[in-house]
Amino acid sequence: MSSEYWRERAEMLEASRNAMAEKFSAEMKRQFNLAQKTLDEQIEQWYGRFAANNDISLLDARQWLKGKDLAEFKWDVNEYIRRGRENALTGKWIKQLENAPARFHISRLEAIKLKTQNMLEELYTRSERGMRSLFGQVYEKNYYRMAYEVQKGGGFGFDVAAIDPRRIQSVLSKPWTADNRTFSDSLWKQRASLIDEVHTKLTQNMMLGRGPDEAIRAIAKKFETSKVNAGRLVMTETAYFANEAQKHAFEMLGVEEYEVVETLDRPTCPVCGALDGTHLPMSKYEAGVTSPPFHPNCRGCMAPTLVQNS
Repeated sequence: MSSEYWRERAEMLEASRNAMAEKFSAEMKRQFNLAQKTLDEQIEQWYGRFAANNDISLLDARQWLKGKDLAEFKWDVNEYIRRGRENALTGKWIKQLENAPARFHISRLEAIKLKTQNMLEELYTRSERGMRSLFGQVYEKNYYRMAYEVQKGGGFGFDVAAIDPRRIQSVLSKPWTADNRTFSDSLWKQRASLIDEVHTKLTQNMMLGRGPDEAIRAIAKKFETSKVNAGRLVMTETAYFANEAQKHAFEMLGVEEYEVVETLDRPTCPVCGALDGTHLPMSKYEAGVTSPPFHPNCRGCMAPTLVQNS
């Protein structure tokens, strides 16, 4: 088969996995939007309940919750603990929640911070679970599909080895980027950053005596950045796992050389454009260096270099 045939097969697989990534990314962004809306409502409620005429100072914010307010807050914490255990949130955060009712002096500012952090913990927990499922599906689908295409086009006739689920989990847990982080590490770093930024903005707003509208606008900008970062992570990691699966199929079938395919259905950046059509031995394969993705949001893929059996 010609090089063009294999490039077309690779592009077909790329389009399929990119569609999967875009569908998941759209749903994840919807969840971010819902979380942001909930946070906006919590901030409005916080101000409406505790602040007079939307004008509050840090001193006012540090007044203790008493009586009915404190009882309700304790109920909220217990509810968060229950939901946290159901959703398998991090052990550290669960411990924080369990200790919260034991603190006798819980400020109003700390209360809203606790609520917002729990919401963001749940949001990122769902996102991480969804990504793990998506990437596993992409790996499995690309492995079997590429193995099928190579056998059909290359004239091979032996059975394709089934994927050991432990191999998929091993690939998902292996860092491959220059910062030596897995997708999960990167996602939880984004979570910590967003929580810190939201809490900082809430505190600053209290100190400056500003109303809720300004806090909501500032936090909306933080959420938008986080949505973009999470979406970029999904697209980049999907490309990585798809190419890792194809590498696995190539090795299993004895493919010795691959071709970088970067000119797909959209403009190609100068870096990727220069690499398009490069042929390399499988021994030189290195994700992010000699094989896509070469940069965030890179949609590059690779095709086998084969000669049709006579």
